[in-house]
Amino acid sequence: MLSPLSVVASAPLWITGLVVNEPAAFRGPTALAQTFAIATLGYLAMALIMLTADRLPVVRRLTGLRASIIVIVVIAVATEARLAIVLVGFELNGLPDDVPLAVRAISSALLGVAAFGYAGVAHSAWASYRLERDRLVLSLLRATHRAEGHEAAVAAMSSMLRETIRSRLAEARPAISYKLEALKQALLSGEDGRPELERLTSVTDARWRAISAEAWKRFTPELNQVGFREFAWAYSLTRPFSLTSMLLGAGALTFFVFARTQALSQGAASLAVWLVGTVVVAVIANSLVTRAPRAALNTVIAAFAVLASYPLWLVLLGVVRADDAELIIRIGVINLHVLAVMVLAGASPAIALNRDAVLSSLRRRRDRTSVQQLQLESRLLGTAHELAATLHGASRTAFMAEALRLEAALDRGDRAAAIALVEEVRATIFDAERSIDARPRPIAVSDIEEVIDGWRSLCTIDVLGSWHHVPAALLPAVHTVVVEGISDAMRHGDCSHLQIEVRSAAAGIDLSLTNDGEPIDPHAPAGLGTALLDQLAPGRWSREVDRMGLTRLAVALR
Repeated sequence: MLSPLSVVASAPLWITGLVVNEPAAFRGPTALAQTFAIATLGYLAMALIMLTADRLPVVRRLTGLRASIIVIVVIAVATEARLAIVLVGFELNGLPDDVPLAVRAISSALLGVAAFGYAGVAHSAWASYRLERDRLVLSLLRATHRAEGHEAAVAAMSSMLRETIRSRLAEARPAISYKLEALKQALLSGEDGRPELERLTSVTDARWRAISAEAWKRFTPELNQVGFREFAWAYSLTRPFSLTSMLLGAGALTFFVFARTQALSQGAASLAVWLVGTVVVAVIANSLVTRAPRAALNTVIAAFAVLASYPLWLVLLGVVRADDAELIIRIGVINLHVLAVMVLAGASPAIALNRDAVLSSLRRRRDRTSVQQLQLESRLLGTAHELAATLHGASRTAFMAEALRLEAALDRGDRAAAIALVEEVRATIFDAERSIDARPRPIAVSDIEEVIDGWRSLCTIDVLGSWHHVPAALLPAVHTVVVEGISDAMRHGDCSHLQIEVRSAAAGIDLSLTNDGEPIDPHAPAGLGTALLDQLAPGRWSREVDRMGLTRLAVALR
């Protein structure tokens, strides 16, 4: 509710609203300038208090009802500080003040709480729309990889991507080969070998992590921000003229214009004209935007233009004299304020209430205008993620398994086995380069079982459930989760026992991997493994440590 955007965006409304509602401002150019300066200083003081309070740690830690109460108090105090500066400014400049102090104090506080409270709801709703819109665009991007077309372009750019990753691996080869040779010479000369193994593991793992992360991000799309044109287009499709906005507008006009400057009968007539005219325009506009979506934006612009001419309605109907320039200006400016609030504050709740319709329209629009680009980029995105997953999962995991076996041989004092394993480590490292060009084949249950069997020489692994219950379409995802879960438990946790449970669910498969190793640091930065899990099971995976100190990775694949 105290967002900087709300405070900055509302500045013109607060400043000009005060100026046109003070009779002193109409006494001449000097009085107008003085009133404007006083209004600006008052608003700056109010904004400074609110923004300062919003930055206080004690305020940011509050949630729920207590947070709402604190925000209301801060806004009330800030608006009263603004009022104090206005009154002092009037006194110092000798400007008249005909409005009772109690009316000013109560109206300032209520107006501030209502305005910024409504703006806060609008800001939250618009943020929610942006988030869902970005998810929709990403889902479209990933979904279109099944479409045909652009084969030549995809093949060429995929080849370039593979060549780039292959060259990065080749660049890392000399340093890794040097560490391998140092390890082998240390073992042949009777030295311990563990320091060289640790350096080899560190260098190789760091290089592969960097290369796989680079591949993952290389074609990750940068989503364009929601711009004014998209905002206007989306808002136009939401039946934007709501009863709530009309009632707020009627109240603002009554409070700021009719009750201050017109007799009761004249004010009632002015209010009736505004309500009837606005309802008629709103009904027509809301009906047209649903029947003719392509002309929705033009319809909304035309409707606001008609509403902006409200002072002209009053003159034509004889409610306001044509020569009463001050009243016409006052009504015109406040009416424009009301329309601005209907746009700035009313748009986001309207979008929130009509989000499904807006996102459905966005889906059709994106499909029509961007499908070719999405097809191309999604294929490249799939290739980049596939290569990154191969390096991060299969290749890196195989290397770490060989390195751990070598370390276990050193722990047993079996130097001959350790020397033999050096060559296996070497082969595993350089197999990674060949895997870049390998044609992907369908993942089978045997691949999952092979991964588990490969780690059983270092860790006891129990499997509850049957892999044969996994649908063929989910086997690649299950394979990735198993590889990621076991390698994380071994690399980071040094576990000695791991239990894998696979269960059939109504919509897919539920996997859980529980190990007795050291838990992963929850404050560690998210890596590629987290990105893989986010992609495979967005919002449907968790990693927790229970009371017994066991780490459990739970993933629901759908």
